[in-house]
Amino acid sequence: MKDQDTLQQSKQLSINDLTAMLEATAYDLWRAALLGYSTESGKQLFDKMKTPQIGDTVMEVTSYRRITKDRMGFGTLVAKTDGDKVATEWLIRTPEGKECKWVNATFVTVPCGTFDW
Repeated sequence: MKDQDTLQQSKQLSINDLTAMLEATAYDLWRAALLGYSTESGKQLFDKMKTPQIGDTVMEVTSYRRITKDRMGFGTLVAKTDGDKVATEWLIRTPEGKECKWVNATFVTVPCGTFDW
């Protein structure tokens, strides 16, 4: 029984592990949307992902490959300020509840559900 309890505990994933898996899946989905733009469903996916709205789950894609530990580029979009002469400013809330401000970044929506947008 003790070995079974230890095995069960080792299978539990942390928030950081789950976030890393979601980020990897979202990044691959974004890449697929870029490649699949010639199909109607690919165009719908691309259009949805490229226009994040307040409240959407989002991911920062320009630095994805460089960020490996802190996971500050994934979360809920809280605010977005579009600037004419200054860079767009993004405010996101991470799964851990931290708020992070980004500038000079590109965020995409992580779609949830079906293509009924």
